Amino acid sequence: HTLVLLPVVVAGVVVLVKSSIALAFSLAGIVAAVRFRNSLDDSKDATFLFLAVGLGLAAGVELDVALVFSVIFNASTLALFYTDF
Repeated sequence: HTLVLLPVVVAGVVVLVKSSIALAFSLAGIVAAVRFRNSLDDSKDATFLFLAVGLGLAAGVELDVALVFSVIFNASTLALFYTDF
């Protein structure tokens, strides 16, 4: 599931930070701080952590990007769940 969901998450974050170097550095700092505080055993945990941070940053900066990002991710997750991929 991680290999299918990670491109969706990365594409959403790239759409968000494509024109702002400050957003890119703040996202990297937040992810590094959370990663430093928690040890993640599974790659799926890292994907969902990156998603949560990206969605939070998107909700604070551009709400429409956060909405589209969330809908696409949730639809992908449900499709993977129901198809038993």
